[in-house]
Amino acid sequence: MKVYETKQTFLSRLRSHFEVGENAFSLLNRAAGLKQLNSIDEVFRELVLDDRSGFEGARAVADEFTVLVGIRAELETARRQRDALLPVERTWKDYQAVQAENQAAQELQSLLPVWYAERRHDLWSAWLTELQQQRTEVQRQQQQAEQDIAQARERETQLQAIYIGSGGAQLEVLRQRIDAQQVLLDQKRERAAHYRQIAAGLDLPVPTDDATWHDNQRALAELRDVQTQASQQQRSAAWEAGARWQALDNDRQRLAAELAQARRHTTSNVPVAQQMFRLEMANHLQLDENDLPFLAEQVQVLPEHAQWRGAIERALGSDRLRLIVPAARFAQALAWINSRDNKLHVRLLDAQPSARAPSFFADGFARMLEYAPGPHRDAVKALVSGKDRHCVADTQALHRTAHAMTVQGGLSGSGGRFEKQDQKPLDRDWMTGFDNRDRVQQLERSVRENAEDTARADTIKHDAVQCAETTERGLQLITQLQAMRLEDFDHGRIEQELQHLISQLQELTSPSSKIEHARLALEAAQAHTRMKLDERAALTASSAQFEKDIAAAAQQMDAARTSIQAPLDSQQRQRAAAYFTAPLAADPHALDAQERVASQRMADEVKRSSTRLNTLTQALLRELAAAKAQDTGALSEAGISVEDVPAYRARLTTLVEEALPERLSRFLDYLNQSSDQGVTQLLSQVDIEVAQIEERIHALNTTLCRVDFQQDRYLQLEPQRVEHESLRTLQKARQYLRAAQLKDDEGEAHYEALAQVVALLRDAAERRKTQGALALLDPRYRLRFAVLVCERGSGRIIEKRTSSQGGSGGEKEIIASYVLTASLSYALCPLGNERPLFATVVLDEAFSKSSHAVAGRIVRALHEFGLHPLFVTPNKELRLLRNHTRSAIVVHRRGRQSTLTSLSWQALEDHAQVRRAAESLRR
Repeated sequence: MKVYETKQTFLSRLRSHFEVGENAFSLLNRAAGLKQLNSIDEVFRELVLDDRSGFEGARAVADEFTVLVGIRAELETARRQRDALLPVERTWKDYQAVQAENQAAQELQSLLPVWYAERRHDLWSAWLTELQQQRTEVQRQQQQAEQDIAQARERETQLQAIYIGSGGAQLEVLRQRIDAQQVLLDQKRERAAHYRQIAAGLDLPVPTDDATWHDNQRALAELRDVQTQASQQQRSAAWEAGARWQALDNDRQRLAAELAQARRHTTSNVPVAQQMFRLEMANHLQLDENDLPFLAEQVQVLPEHAQWRGAIERALGSDRLRLIVPAARFAQALAWINSRDNKLHVRLLDAQPSARAPSFFADGFARMLEYAPGPHRDAVKALVSGKDRHCVADTQALHRTAHAMTVQGGLSGSGGRFEKQDQKPLDRDWMTGFDNRDRVQQLERSVRENAEDTARADTIKHDAVQCAETTERGLQLITQLQAMRLEDFDHGRIEQELQHLISQLQELTSPSSKIEHARLALEAAQAHTRMKLDERAALTASSAQFEKDIAAAAQQMDAARTSIQAPLDSQQRQRAAAYFTAPLAADPHALDAQERVASQRMADEVKRSSTRLNTLTQALLRELAAAKAQDTGALSEAGISVEDVPAYRARLTTLVEEALPERLSRFLDYLNQSSDQGVTQLLSQVDIEVAQIEERIHALNTTLCRVDFQQDRYLQLEPQRVEHESLRTLQKARQYLRAAQLKDDEGEAHYEALAQVVALLRDAAERRKTQGALALLDPRYRLRFAVLVCERGSGRIIEKRTSSQGGSGGEKEIIASYVLTASLSYALCPLGNERPLFATVVLDEAFSKSSHAVAGRIVRALHEFGLHPLFVTPNKELRLLRNHTRSAIVVHRRGRQSTLTSLSWQALEDHAQVRRAAESLRR
């Protein structure tokens, strides 16, 4: 005998012995009392089917996928490192190419001066030889030209003698006289035209004799006196207009300066000069400028009395410019202004508080003012009260009232004195107010008026100056006419003399004369001599130029030779010749321009490659920094500089050839063999459990088919598959997973699809009480259970029930009994066996309310399923069970004790007959 310490251990051993599930004994305990079923689903899911859910398996799969996530994270880290290093590799190749290009460009740049110096030496040497040859030819031509000139001069001398002998000397004198007379005639004609033009402007006739000439001279003298007096008057008028314009322009500058000053200092309407004096005084007294206010800055006319503004300004008068000085500094201020020339009228007020409060007239302008708050308020009111005047409506009231004023500015005094100070308009020179808007407006108006006055004055000045200048020019013309003489422009006699000389020349130069023939021959000889002289001069200049060119060419050749410090070797010369442009012509002068172009092109190339190299260097450093940021330790010893690039490239080689393939292989192996297989096994196990449930229920249906539920009717259990939304989602995810497995993308699509499936499983494992999670991982919730009532013979389904509700009491009981009987057979029968190893079933209160027919069917059903029932029932039901049992255990209570007696039905019958016979004898 073995004693178990706990009930759980005993039950576990018992279930193992009889090869039953965990729900078997629980179902036995509850089946005896069930007379009806509210839900067949609940019976099967909670009492019949064992919990074979895959929640723990799903959690294990999720945990296993976490390992895969870690492997993939390592793979992604390696990929990020590789991706961060790939730009380094590409940029490094570009860097090397540009570096080589830059080095080649710099080398060519260093070869360029020497190569062009060699070319320059060769060209200047050839040019020097050609120049020397050309100089020799020019020297030969010079010698020939000297001979030709000597011959031409000899010929010219001969013809000159012939010409002189034929009268040529007289002819030359005649021509000189004609030229002199022509010049004199042109001068007189020009003077006559000038006189005629001036005389026409002065309405004077052109003189033709002495009388007319003297009349013009007298008229010119009278006109000169008149024009002189007019000129003096006009110059005076022009000067006065200029002075007026200058004064207005000075006013313009002053007003512009005051307006700019007023716009900068917006707190006062007081003139700028007074403000500058106040600033100087404040600096001397070491006070702030605001501590020395003007009276005008402390009062302001209220808006409702704005029409009295001009009259109030006139009534306050010069006291508006009175500076209010704090009592503590008044003595110092007074001494200061007394000791200096202040350049303006200074007015001060001691701000000592008055012993009595100031009083204003009831109708005085003092009540129309707003007073600025501050320490000087009482002093201001005291001063204003002394200036206060009654404000009256008309002159009648003004005449009756002393110390009054009208809105137009009329003032009354005592003793019948009246005045009106209209030196300036009533709307000008306003100074009161807490800001300077009035002063700005006044200055702007003054600037506009001054601009108009200045424009008018400028026009007047311009007209006056033009008039004076016109008169002055007329005086000058008169002076010129007065200086002329009649013979200065009388050209009649000169014309007659010129015509006579021309007639003589024509006679001497007729084509048939010997002098003309001699002259023409002489002029031809002279022209020939001049031509030869020009040729010699040209040859001399050419020879001199050749000498300069030869000297310059020799100097250039020597300079080129000197600049070649280290001649190029054949390989360098070949490289330079292949890159640089060879001289296009034999002229060496063009070589400098070609060298400058080549040098600039080479400098641009070096600069361009250097700039690109610098850009690539910066890009390379940024990429090294990015790769360093992705590194996990392999590059800890490497820095971020161009010298460290080999370490980064070695790391890239390691990643591409070793680390990435190894991690990718590990990732794919774990993806295919571990994680994916775990998901497949988990879901396949759930599907297998569902299939086994369906197969075992099919076996139960075979047994139920042999037992009548009603006359010619039997029951069948129907397990119907349920497709919850979560299951459909999982199926779609698995379909996508199977499709993703076929993609050649290094397992990325496979991983993403598997991650989606695992996410669904993890969510189900974490929320296992939800309907979706149960339908996904618990085989019991993949099925919905119902009972079918079928017609025997045809197999036709008569009705379908999901519970025992809805029928008569007997139907409810028999449906419940049949379902429970089948359930007990399912729960107690080991997998693969047709009958249970443990078949004893105790039925308490068995058939206490059942008919004999129903009870008989239930008992037959129990027997068909291989169950051995033990019926616990009161004595009244013994007759019902007699047909279905062989013996009974009779429980008999005597007082506080009970007895158990096991008797066969035959023994009980014999005992009953003996008891009946004894009762018969007693009667």
